[in-house]
Amino acid sequence: MGATLSNLGRVLYTQGDLAAARTALERALGITQAALGPDHPKVGATLRNLGLMLLEQGDLTGARAAHEGALEIFEAAVGADHPEVGTTLTNLGRVLHEQGDLPGARASLERALEIFKVALGPDSSDVGATLSNLGRVLHDQGDLAGARAALERAVAITQAALSPDHLWVGFALANLGIVLCEQGDLAEGRAQLERAHVIFQAALGPEHPTTQALARRLGHL
Repeated sequence: MGATLSNLGRVLYTQGDLAAARTALERALGITQAALGPDHPKVGATLRNLGLMLLEQGDLTGARAAHEGALEIFEAAVGADHPEVGTTLTNLGRVLHEQGDLPGARASLERALEIFKVALGPDSSDVGATLSNLGRVLHDQGDLAGARAALERAVAITQAALSPDHLWVGFALANLGIVLCEQGDLAEGRAQLERAHVIFQAALGPEHPTTQALARRLGHL
């Protein structure tokens, strides 16, 4: 029952029904903890899914607590250098970024990056996604050169590992376009933003808030 509810929560999350997803995941968490114990990796996975949903709802305190709990479970159960730890650190880095803890976010993402490089290889899609998130943090820290390097690498990796039209490529392109514009390279920045907009329209739809926000940015250019 716990696994079924957890899967249901993930489906509801992808459909945008965050309230129902939270209910399903919280029920799954209680059932899985009771059946397997509070330190089982499946509890960690459910906590991590719940943390992502809470992040989408804007409950940053709850999202951080969920990911920190999942991180503790995975480190104990599978080891500090396991990809499950890397995934949890990447998600935690996103939460810390949203909370404004840029040094904490950077440290979390850089640790995840090293785990993925060793465990999965330097050109894995997880490396690309983590570099994309790290690029955003470096941008907000004012390191535009570092952000550009991270995001250019993220685009190259995710395009090769997934596809040129994958949503992760779109996010990396959008972030890269912003950095290029701020560096004064408006033509190249606009080109990257336009590529991202095409991907968002296809993957998310023209009415999605992410697609519309990028369209507004392009309009301002």
